[in-house]
Amino acid sequence: MLKKEVDTTNTAKQEGRNLSALILPVLFGTGIALILLLLLTLLVAGLILGGIAPAEQAGMALSLCSGICAFVGGRFSVQKGSGQPMLAGAATAVLLCLVMILICLGSGGSISFHAQFAGTLLMLLAGGCLSGLLGRKKKKKRKKR
Repeated sequence: MLKKEVDTTNTAKQEGRNLSALILPVLFGTGIALILLLLLTLLVAGLILGGIAPAEQAGMALSLCSGICAFVGGRFSVQKGSGQPMLAGAATAVLLCLVMILICLGSGGSISFHAQFAGTLLMLLAGGCLSGLLGRKKKKKRKKR
């Protein structure tokens, strides 16, 4: 009877390690994606203010940047994490969507789901899920000497 309690304790510890092995890389990938999104947003704003890019294309450029950032952040979380790569990529994308919704709430006070915002959220989800679909690189086997 005591043996079963020890087995459940070890299983619970192992599940806790697996969960932390997924959460930390997802947070790391989300942070990288947010920093990259900020930098690319500043680049797009600079191009528009400088007259290099037309102002009408700002929404499409920002949607494209958000998809690229979600893909890059998802790739970081997939490569650093252990477990399901699709889960890590999708979790990074969902976390980025939540951050974008919170930013929208903080800046405007309400969420207006117009076509541009919905497109940006969909690009975030698509980028994260694409990074999960690509999976992780297989480790090369070392030659024994």
